[in-house]
Amino acid sequence: MAVSVLLPNTTLAVRRRVDGVEDAHGYRATASWGAAQGAGPGWAPEDVPGGQEPIRLRVDPLCWPVAEKDLIVEIGGAARQWTVRDALLLKHSIDPVVNYVRVEAFERAGLGTEAPDTPALAPPPASLMLAITAAREAEGTVA
Repeated sequence: MAVSVLLPNTTLAVRRRVDGVEDAHGYRATASWGAAQGAGPGWAPEDVPGGQEPIRLRVDPLCWPVAEKDLIVEIGGAARQWTVRDALLLKHSIDPVVNYVRVEAFERAGLGTEAPDTPALAPPPASLMLAITAAREAEGTVA
């Protein structure tokens, strides 16, 4: 088996974006990602400074095609994930052994259910709470 990515330092796979589909009840589900496919040797930077700049990854051509908004996942290791911005299959003119997919992606942080850039909600101001309490007292719904 030939190694397509030169100097690999991790194993990467792609989870393709699945746009919203209808469930068994006819309701439209939100977009998500399918199962990891095409796990193979890859290269990802070890230490990336923080920021909003895309990161370049090198992925095995078995993952091709890679589309915008697909998810590149690291198998093992730190289990990092990246959301694809752009991908290009680079083919060598003489030897296909060195073909690879160059991916520009943004690293996902947090990996919770909320978007990482979502700020925490601040509590309502005291004046609003007083107004709500006064309205409820006037209605007789506050004991």
